Amino acid sequence: MDTSPPQKPSGYGKRPLWQWIVIYLIIGAVVYGAIYYFAIAKKGGYGADSTNTNTSRSLY
Repeated sequence: MDTSPPQKPSGYGKRPLWQWIVIYLIIGAVVYGAIYYFAIAKKGGYGADSTNTNTSRSLY
């Protein structure tokens, strides 16, 4: 006979909460990396268009 109290089901299924937190952090890092790669790295970052625009002009 089982005398232990019944287990209360949690909202996250069978995984513990800390595993869900790790999964969310990993997914967030992947999404952030993809946004960084496609939006910022391919354009050269901030100010990449304006750094070398006056190289063909003479200063004198």
